Formats: sequence, C-alpha cells, structure tokens
Amino acid sequence: RRLLLKEGKATKLQGTKAYREQLEEYQHGVLFGAAVERAVLPDVKVAGADLRAHYEQHRSAYTLPRFLRLRAIGFTSAAAAEAGLKKLRAGTEFAWYAQNAPDRIDPEKATVKLDGSAVMASELPAELTRSLAGAKKGDYRQHGAGSEHYVIHVDDEIAPASRPFEE
Repeated sequence: RRLLLKEGKATKLQGTKAYREQLEEYQHGVLFGAAVERAVLPDVKVAGADLRAHYEQHRSAYTLPRFLRLRAIGFTSAAAAEAGLKKLRAGTEFAWYAQNAPDRIDPEKATVKLDGSAVMASELPAELTRSLAGAKKGDYRQHGAGSEHYVIHVDDEIAPASRPFEE
C-alpha cells in the first residue's frame, strides 16, 4: 500500500483530470447518500405486517435454488460409457473407476468437468439437465456430449428451500 501511495505521488496522479473527476464523483455520491439518510430515511416506517405480506407475495425471491454435487467420468465411446455405467451401478467404487476405467478421456481434456463441487441445477447446460432429469442422490446417469460420453454420479442433492422470514 505504501508503495502504491509513493508511486501515485511520484507520478503526480492527484493532479490528473481523470483523478479529479473520479474524486468529485465519489464526493457527490457520499454527500447524496448522507442527505438521503437524514432527509428521507427517518420518515420511512415499515410495519412488521407489511414486511411479512411482502415476503409471502415474493416467496420465490427468497428461495434457495436446487444444488447438485456431480462427478463425471468421460469415455471415448457410448459403448464404453454404457459398460462403465453398468459397473458403477453394480457397486464399483467411483473414484477408483475414474482412475482405472478403460477407454476413459483424460479429465483435463474433457469438455464436461464435474469434480464433486456444488453447482446450481438451473445453471447446468440444457442437454445435461435432460440427462439428469429425475436424478437423486446416489444415482448414475449417462450423458453424451458430441464425440464424448460421460457417466455422471449424483453425489448429493440439496433441494430448493425457502429462507425463513426472520432471515
């Protein structure tokens, strides 16, 4: 921070037109905010019943989305992916199979990268969403993405939930 301030002084940054304009804009914003706080906010009174009514009318805005924790193994062919799906459904451990599966795609080169971190279901690509339709925690699904084919494991599912009014 000291180096940044020293460099600013050395280059006479405070004398530039751009700096003065940004400083003036910031000062106007601070003054306007203070004026609003003093003049407008004291007159704004919201009753608890009004807040609850607003919450009930807009409950969807206060709902947490559905999250999924997904892991994927990529294969070079649909047949290899189908064979992998059968093995995993039969009880083969996912992490071991992801390292040792025949005809698997190098995870660094795969187009679908699912590593077990939580993703919002609504942000998944449409094709992947269709492949995962109705999937629950522990399910395995097959998904084709061009010339690549995947077996996807649903590690966890976090259902959508409304946040409490108090929150």
